[in-house]
Amino acid sequence: MKILVTGASGNVGTYVVNELLKMGEAVVAAGTNRQKLDQLFGSNVTTVAFDFTRPETYKKALTGVDRIFLMRPPHLGKPEDLYPFIKATQEYPITLITFLSLMGIEKNTIPPHYKIEKFIESVGIPFAHIRPGFFMQNISGIHAWKLGTKI
Repeated sequence: MKILVTGASGNVGTYVVNELLKMGEAVVAAGTNRQKLDQLFGSNVTTVAFDFTRPETYKKALTGVDRIFLMRPPHLGKPEDLYPFIKATQEYPITLITFLSLMGIEKNTIPPHYKIEKFIESVGIPFAHIRPGFFMQNISGIHAWKLGTKI
């Protein structure tokens, strides 16, 4: 079987796909820009056009998949935007949904990740919530500064 990675062309998703490939896993890389996915991964993975807001993309993404690495796209602020996809996973032989969440979210009900976690838990499929404390990309990206620049 295969692992579906949503947001596969993003900062986290690209690393997840590459690490899964190193482990010998079969991967379905999903995202809104299939051409970018094909450029990133070539023939090493199956690529699918996928969009949480387009239910017609779910079947192709979920067929032949038994595990999911799920990330909330930053542009989808409402947790309800992910619910139809999460609900659709019940129609497939999914054995694990791994959700990239936020550190401390179990005590902070305001960010959408809290409600997404609770919805995942309610569908009856085994789950794992990853709650990282920080991302290296924050240092090398948004919080980066050039040498010689005063902070």
